[in-house]
Amino acid sequence: MSLATLALALIHGQGLAGLGLLASFATPAMVDSDAPSPWFLFGFLAIVWLSNAVASRMRDWRVAPALANAGLSLWCMGHVVFYPMETMVAPGFALLVMIAGMAFVWPGPKTPQPYIVRVNRSAWELYLFPSHGAAILIASLGILANVMAMVSAGMGNDSAEWVAAALILALALLGAGRKYGAYAVVLSALAAFGAIRAMAENAVSTTIDAAGESYHAPFEPNLVVGFAFGLGLIFVLIGGAVNWRLGERLLPRSVLWSGVAAITPLSLAGLSYVFLGNYAFDPSHGVYGLFLAVLYLSVAWRLGNPAGKDRYHINRDLWTAASWASLLFALAMLTEGVATTLGAALIGFAYLLGQRIKPWPILPWAMAASAVFVAGRIAWQPTIVGASQLGKTPIFNALLIGYGGPALLLILSAWMMRKSTDIRLRSVLEALASLFALLTLGVLVRHAMNGGVLDSSVPTLSEQAIYTLLTIGASATLMALDLRQPSIVFRTGSMAVGYISMLSVLSAHFFGLNPYFTGEPTGDIPFFNLLFLAFLLPGFAYGAAAHYARARRPLHYVMALALTGSALLFGYVTLSVRRLYHGADISEWKGFLQPELYTYSAVWLVLAAVLLVIGYRFRAKSIRLASAGLMLVVVLKVFLIDMANLEGLFRVLSFVGLGVVLIGIGRFYQTILGDCRTRRKQRRCWTRNRISKTRLRIRRKRIKPPDDRSRIPFRAA
Repeated sequence: MSLATLALALIHGQGLAGLGLLASFATPAMVDSDAPSPWFLFGFLAIVWLSNAVASRMRDWRVAPALANAGLSLWCMGHVVFYPMETMVAPGFALLVMIAGMAFVWPGPKTPQPYIVRVNRSAWELYLFPSHGAAILIASLGILANVMAMVSAGMGNDSAEWVAAALILALALLGAGRKYGAYAVVLSALAAFGAIRAMAENAVSTTIDAAGESYHAPFEPNLVVGFAFGLGLIFVLIGGAVNWRLGERLLPRSVLWSGVAAITPLSLAGLSYVFLGNYAFDPSHGVYGLFLAVLYLSVAWRLGNPAGKDRYHINRDLWTAASWASLLFALAMLTEGVATTLGAALIGFAYLLGQRIKPWPILPWAMAASAVFVAGRIAWQPTIVGASQLGKTPIFNALLIGYGGPALLLILSAWMMRKSTDIRLRSVLEALASLFALLTLGVLVRHAMNGGVLDSSVPTLSEQAIYTLLTIGASATLMALDLRQPSIVFRTGSMAVGYISMLSVLSAHFFGLNPYFTGEPTGDIPFFNLLFLAFLLPGFAYGAAAHYARARRPLHYVMALALTGSALLFGYVTLSVRRLYHGADISEWKGFLQPELYTYSAVWLVLAAVLLVIGYRFRAKSIRLASAGLMLVVVLKVFLIDMANLEGLFRVLSFVGLGVVLIGIGRFYQTILGDCRTRRKQRRCWTRNRISKTRLRIRRKRIKPPDDRSRIPFRAA
């Protein structure tokens, strides 16, 4: 009767077809049988679905197929949930019929034309929002729900995982073979991810029955790992086949499959490793990562260099990035400690060198991505090898390789890319190289000063100095990223981080954690001590950041960076003088010595002169203002402090030295002003000459040339 109703719907329309579908899906629930057969039930439902699909194709229906997909999916899920120990093959067969019907019957290989054709729809709109998208979406969601139900409710059923894998494969093939399969592609990947997660969680769990006895879950760990590897390879092979067939064309289907094939296999392998892997050494996952890297590079090599031009190509770049991620995954599985940290940087450097073979612009970015990975690993394990295995040997320890190796490779990469036309790449590599170089110096000094301890429970200036270096390095990195992709987020974020670091310098370095107030020992090493780490190194970092920010950031931000760097240099010079007279402990309770007071005046004068030269050399008004401010401080000190506390020769030398330096600075400014006047006069004369020549040229154009015919003598005929 229900099938007859569907037949009549061909004459009377889609409304009657919907009524026939409801009757067809309700009929099995009304039949009472002593020996129910899942095969008979789902065979009948599959026939109903196919009949509706044929009718929908003949009459170009949109609503009836969506209702049929929903009804069949709900019947299959109900059977799986309420009868988990029954066979899963019968409902799986019905769902496979639904997928095959969508591929070959409705919508089929030739998509029916919609009633209203929109001529302005882009390729992505047609791919993501087809005219029959509701039916495709409902069917894909039905497959996802049934797969999750099978691996969750049917844990004791031997066929559950195999039927689920077959449904995932069929849905992925539907997405690969048809132009309307975007939802099938994404939801098949989500189904694979959910199935592996449910199986992995079940494989590591232990259940206690009613008798109090424990037994392990039915999914064997090796089986789950095999399913994760197998499903991942299926997505790689299907994605590679799609890109192989479509070639270099950036069609929506090829781009989506490139992204799904790049993400899904590593996600599945990562899940199986987290739940079932060996964290110390896992050769199975490591070899799988290497195999994936080879497959990804093969597809990228097949896509080649489109149109023979050195340009980005999203499909090829996604496969290349996936190969890099697979190599890092394999490295993490097979190594640990220093080998992992240095190996990640070497992988990025190898990809950068690969640009000499293939001129793909994405390859050097692997070095920047590897640096981010190394930074994350350092944040997770600052000692690289663990605090117990680090040791106390200064400089020559695991920190030198774990921090210095990536820093050296980044510096070399920035030097190799110095002539690159991609200014964003150069900026990012230079910023990362500077950040890692500063971090390496800071960590090595910190380790040497504190007897092999990198962190402590009590806040110290040495630890705060590392945070300051990281913060100003992060500001420079955000600035470089803004050059790569101009964004108000990067632009505002870089300045916000920079100002935060300046506030930390003012509050911690000069007041809160200053060893003059806290009494923190500055270390026994003459040069590489706390003052080098907390004042000199950040001072150079802020100076470099100010120079890098010129013409890229507002003037107030550049001046703030330059003044902060000058203040840190002033703090380093001042506290170094105190350390020279009082040793490693420079606490305030020790007072001041007369030679110490004189030395302050002398070194401040020298520092003011140096800042003046630097400000003139780099045309930095802020540094010249800092020099003038420091000179004013020296003058006040000499007249207010030195006159009252110094005696004899020290007082004379203080005033004489001040006078000599002031005369020298005056002469310096006089020379600068003279040069400026000379250059201004030359520029003015050059401008006048250009104006005169221009006016003369205009005047000549306005004068009409003489008539040459008047000069021709008269000739008689």
